[in-house]
Amino acid sequence: MRSVFLLPYSLVSWPNLIIFEDNFFRHKIDINYSLNSFKQIHQKQTMKPLVSIIMGSTSDYPVMEKAAQFLDEMDIPFEVNALSAHRTPEAVEKFAKNAKANNIKVIIAAAGMAAHLPGVIASMTSIPVIGVPIKATLDGMDALLAIVQMPPGIPVATVGINASLNAAI
Repeated sequence: MRSVFLLPYSLVSWPNLIIFEDNFFRHKIDINYSLNSFKQIHQKQTMKPLVSIIMGSTSDYPVMEKAAQFLDEMDIPFEVNALSAHRTPEAVEKFAKNAKANNIKVIIAAAGMAAHLPGVIASMTSIPVIGVPIKATLDGMDALLAIVQMPPGIPVATVGINASLNAAI
């Protein structure tokens, strides 16, 4: 069983299956993690995350799953959160301002269309933020341009459209 946190959404997890709900959808995601023993599972679940994967919507998880799988394969503890700069701005602010105190070392933030999430998070923390543009409209070019053109003082590293694996690497 993989330790995954999706806030402020509800989550139920079993080996190789994660079901989570937000206000709009119920999602079932098959996770094919190969863990060798219960001890390994318990150890991973009790480790504090170093990387935080943030999505503007739970519908972005299929793209971000590649990052989660890579981090898991590398035994890097991580968390996954669904937070929207538009629908849950208070939760985004709380997350960003507490990330350093929670020992997060890097944030991978994905967003489509207007793609405000990576920049909003970067404006509230000194922790490095890697933006992942999601292909939602305009072949993802709108999200790419929104993330890459941050104003001075709000740095967001940016990878290619839907390139969450590169962000994790």
